[in-house]
Amino acid sequence: MFRPRKRRRFSLRRNRLALAVGRNAYTRRLAIGGLAAWERLSTGAVYNPFSPSVIQDPHPAYGRLQKRDPVHWSPLLRFWVVTRFDDVAALLRDRRFSSQGRARYGAPRAERHGEFAHFWNRALVRTDPPDHTRLRALVSRAFTLARVEAMRPRMVELAEEGLDGLAGREGEVELLTEFVGAYVATVIAEILGVPAQDHPQFRAWSTDLAFGIDPMRAHGTIRRANAATRELRAYFTAVVAERRRAPGEDFVSALLAAEEDGKVLNDDEVYAMLTFLLAAGNETTTNLIANTVHELLRHPDQLRLVLADPALVEGAVEETLRLTGSPQSTDRTAREDVVWKGKTFRAGQVVMPVLGAANVDPTRFERPLEFDVTRNDPRHLAFGQGPHFCLGAPLARAEARIAVGALLRRYPGIQLGSGRLQYRTSVVVRGLQRLPVRLS
Repeated sequence: MFRPRKRRRFSLRRNRLALAVGRNAYTRRLAIGGLAAWERLSTGAVYNPFSPSVIQDPHPAYGRLQKRDPVHWSPLLRFWVVTRFDDVAALLRDRRFSSQGRARYGAPRAERHGEFAHFWNRALVRTDPPDHTRLRALVSRAFTLARVEAMRPRMVELAEEGLDGLAGREGEVELLTEFVGAYVATVIAEILGVPAQDHPQFRAWSTDLAFGIDPMRAHGTIRRANAATRELRAYFTAVVAERRRAPGEDFVSALLAAEEDGKVLNDDEVYAMLTFLLAAGNETTTNLIANTVHELLRHPDQLRLVLADPALVEGAVEETLRLTGSPQSTDRTAREDVVWKGKTFRAGQVVMPVLGAANVDPTRFERPLEFDVTRNDPRHLAFGQGPHFCLGAPLARAEARIAVGALLRRYPGIQLGSGRLQYRTSVVVRGLQRLPVRLS
């Protein structure tokens, strides 16, 4: 029997987030403000990732949550938000929580069932054991540290070639798009064995896919991500067929040859793995390099240390991962009712371990908000923890150290350009919209 009042309440509850991030700016501000006020009154703290001040600098909000309500229910996001280092590290290892996630409240059908969703739901980061154990074992056989090390000389060449393109430039250079993004996308394309003439198209695809991952995506993002997924599937179908016929030394050939206990990846898993590498590898590493350069230019004393001792580039990259890491949060779904620090996560509820907050937890790090390239304890959670620790961590670190080191060698007098820098509006990603610099 149809019951209008009950259905209306259900619809409102499901669409809070959709209302908050809707297209109408006035409605969006009103909805977010009301829900944030309710959150503050009901819990004593608030986590509002839509706030311009939080987008620009989330650390004060993280500090308040850690002090007042470290295991926090957000009425706005309808997630549990967990911010202390020990809790986040433990959650990432706890098998009572699933990585598979669920459809977000209010998400339109295209976002839940389109081509992009089909790929994303099969990505390694979204799988649980036993599938995850099998997939990770197979991919680990192809994505080895030796493969990354073998790629290092080529990464150095690509960084130098990218910087050659900036030589002689006067005035400001937009480093994020003119050097960093192109360098990272080209490294990934070459790992996949993509010919040079296809690199520009791969950069476009990787950008569309990367923006599709973020839950705070703009209108039209999923349409572009769906199109990129379709086009990439067609492209990789041809590549996979060619590698099956004539295997080479590239990652695709190694992925197809990977075998564990007589098992290999099926075609759907191969396409999901290749697409995820392109999307996630581009987004996180591009932000890591740009954020490292930004942190060094914001802290001239630390920049001087690195210029005097180039080996400290490694410390600069690790401090950036800790303090301004690109993946600020991830999510897990409770498989069962779980009591955690006096709070009850109900089965099916989403729990958000905030990596960015854990990495500045004052109970774990001394002077947590200071950028210190000589820090003796660089351990952090930027690459996750437990079974889902990022397989691409060695590649991301190598790319960042090479790019930042080459930039500082070539342009030791580099300075920030004009204007106030803005960060992207995102719950998940910490990355600049642009990075203008002067190279002289």
